[in-house]
Amino acid sequence: ARLPLSQLPEPVVRLFAEHVDELIRRLERQLRRGKLDEKRVRAILENLHRSLQELAQVAGDQVLQANLQAADLAVQQALATLGPAFQSLGQVPNLERWRMAAQAAAAVASREVGDLFQRLNRVTAREAERVLLTGVTAGLSPLVVGRELSRVLDVALWRGTTIARTEVLRAYRAATVAAYQQESWLVRGWRWHARLDGHTCAVCVLLHGQTFDLAPPMETPP
Repeated sequence: ARLPLSQLPEPVVRLFAEHVDELIRRLERQLRRGKLDEKRVRAILENLHRSLQELAQVAGDQVLQANLQAADLAVQQALATLGPAFQSLGQVPNLERWRMAAQAAAAVASREVGDLFQRLNRVTAREAERVLLTGVTAGLSPLVVGRELSRVLDVALWRGTTIARTEVLRAYRAATVAAYQQESWLVRGWRWHARLDGHTCAVCVLLHGQTFDLAPPMETPP
């Protein structure tokens, strides 16, 4: 399924891009200062570690804020879906209760973001260390090493933005189920609906039209 919500993490995407661009420029300046040796490589790696830790913290905070926005959107869409039923029954939904449940679900969904970024950072740091130490051993020029290091960091940028987008969509689904669970006497389940266009994955095509109860989260089954 495709949702306008996929645009929510854009600040996170910009954050990654700006941070990685600045990091690459800083490392390139260090690499241009002269011949690589192991001492300078270790100093560069320490700088990289600190920058990646900072990025993980700030990006995690950004994703959490985006997840809370996703929770608010989930409540609005739940109201649009359930509002007519409440009106026909002459009742008023408890939106504050929905909102609290949705935000709690979104916050829980955000807890794994830090671990995901940390794992990404460890992989990136190991790959950067391989690039730099290989450059020293092979006697490569700083410019050649710098280009390869830029490639490694760009891969990290791509993975980071994927994490951000995936986590916000997951938080939206969790918040939607949490809102529905507040009125389980009225809502018994939900139906998988996909756009069914050229961008739809095979799993979503197969699940299109199937119904599920409120116990499991809105995730793609294994």
